[in-house]
Amino acid sequence: MGATNAALVNIRGWLEGARDDIALVRDFVEEEVVNEWDNFGWRFPHQQNTGHWYAFYGLHVEPDGINWFVNQLRQLAPLAASGSKPLIRGLFIVSDEQMTMTQLHVRDGQVHLEPGDSKYAYLDA
Repeated sequence: MGATNAALVNIRGWLEGARDDIALVRDFVEEEVVNEWDNFGWRFPHQQNTGHWYAFYGLHVEPDGINWFVNQLRQLAPLAASGSKPLIRGLFIVSDEQMTMTQLHVRDGQVHLEPGDSKYAYLDA
């Protein structure tokens, strides 16, 4: 992602997948939390019995944190505990004070960066 002149950048969204896949995400984050303060933005709800398990992220970070977060997602996206095909998928919205928005789509073991959709601008109000 490009550099921004913003003081803080807002990152929020989620990953979802099978229980064992999200457990791998949690293990990765917990191992890295001592090395990166921004990992405290991750939350993992308990007792998800619907077949879909979630990992939520929300935090205001320094602009340098954008690249850190995208790189972290690139490490998480191909994780697959329940088979050879990555089943982790998700959506994150990244925005700054200048109302610049980017969407990070996690699917097929990769992270896809796309321009933000103006219909989500109300989230930055």
